Amino acid sequence: MRFIQLVDPCLAHAQSTNLSSQLRSALEAEKTFKIASAKDAFNLMLSQEPELTRLFTLAARELDYDEQAGRAASAEALATLADVANAVAKEDWQAIDADAITLALAKLNGNDYVRKLLTATRQQIILNNQLTSQLQPITLTNEVCPPGRHSEAATILHNIFNLFYIKELQGYQAQLSGALEEFTPLLAQVWQFADGKTDAKRAIVGTEEQESLLARLKASSRDHVRWWQGFYKRCNISPV
Repeated sequence: MRFIQLVDPCLAHAQSTNLSSQLRSALEAEKTFKIASAKDAFNLMLSQEPELTRLFTLAARELDYDEQAGRAASAEALATLADVANAVAKEDWQAIDADAITLALAKLNGNDYVRKLLTATRQQIILNNQLTSQLQPITLTNEVCPPGRHSEAATILHNIFNLFYIKELQGYQAQLSGALEEFTPLLAQVWQFADGKTDAKRAIVGTEEQESLLARLKASSRDHVRWWQGFYKRCNISPV
């Protein structure tokens, strides 16, 4: 990319007519090659830089509730890389600052916010699906929801929902969803040239076979809450 930035002014300069036809042809050919391979070069950077490849590996721990450390720096770094990727897509070489890439990678160095966010999202999807599977066999018979009164079983289920889901999981999953809504577009732009079969691309924007992490989180949460909605309707209990 820096080569293209240097060659373009050279070829466009008024004195470029003094260049020999052989040199001009060589520069034009090299420029054409660099432009054609720019997307591959950007993908190569994504696959080689450890600050980027480690984003999609499991973190040692998930995000804590309301954890913000590293979020702003991660967003700034990915926004810079997204701008570079978009400039490559538009072949706007003068808009690319190679030094900005180095600074962006420095902000991601040792910064585990995105890695922990993606790890936490995967874990929450698994947890939601497991909880829903455990609830599905429960039959809301008259024994659980007797007409006209509250049973002990219904009270226990109600307390579980309030203490565990409403007070714990709901707020945490809303935090994850909000962060994913910020970072998913940035990650998608940075990896826009990647093959749709790559793990990073599937996790970020999804495929025909697999939805994005954000969509899967929302779907797993929605499916879980749907069971509880049926429970409260059948037992005629207010969820709060």
